[in-house]
Formats: sequence, structure tokens, C-alpha cells
Amino acid sequence: MKSDAYPRARTGLLLVDPYNDFISEGGKLWDRVKDVATAVDLISHLRQVVSAARTAGIQIFFVPHRRLRAMGIRDKPIAPASP
Repeated sequence: MKSDAYPRARTGLLLVDPYNDFISEGGKLWDRVKDVATAVDLISHLRQVVSAARTAGIQIFFVPHRRLRAMGIRDKPIAPASP
């Protein structure tokens, strides 16, 4: 039987800019998402997901969201990250 489990050493939880712009009052998008975020108890559920990942020994990555267009490099290729 095939297992649906992911190997912990090769699994990660990626949270893209979860604090400032999306789920914090005063964030750029908060006024647009607050009704839904509040209705689904988003912050509490994010805390549960992060807690479960930590308990399972899964790496958690908090990454900022950047807009390339605002930096004036819209059409320039981005070099891949070094391992």
C-alpha cells in the first residue's frame, strides 16, 4: 500500500508574508481580507498549522513577498538561489 506521508526531512511549510500585508491591521491588504480572515478564524488556524508542523519536526519557512515590478526589474530574469 502506498503511503501518503511526506518525508519530514524533505517537507516544509512555506508561509508567504503572513504578518504585515495580509493579516495585520494596517497591512496593505487587511481591509480587503479582514471579513473573510475573521469569518474563517484564519489567525487561529495558522497558529494550529504552525504548531502541528513544529510538533511533526517539519521545517517552517517565513518568506517576504516582494513585487519585482516596483523595483523596476520586471522583465529581468532572476538567478536561481544557491543550494
